[in-house]
Amino acid sequence: MRQRSPSSLRHMNALVATAVVMPAAVSPKSGATIPLWAFVLVIVAIVAVGVTMFLRRKR
Repeated sequence: MRQRSPSSLRHMNALVATAVVMPAAVSPKSGATIPLWAFVLVIVAIVAVGVTMFLRRKR
């Protein structure tokens, strides 16, 4: 199998972009519909996915 680091990097960038844009898009419309713990949970999930992908690629 060939390693495709650019595509995975693009995938990670897309995940980070969605994580940053989601709260920014929601918060002006409605005060605080998304609770802070949900936002933190999304960030933790994205970091976990990134770490697992990195470890899988290393092996």
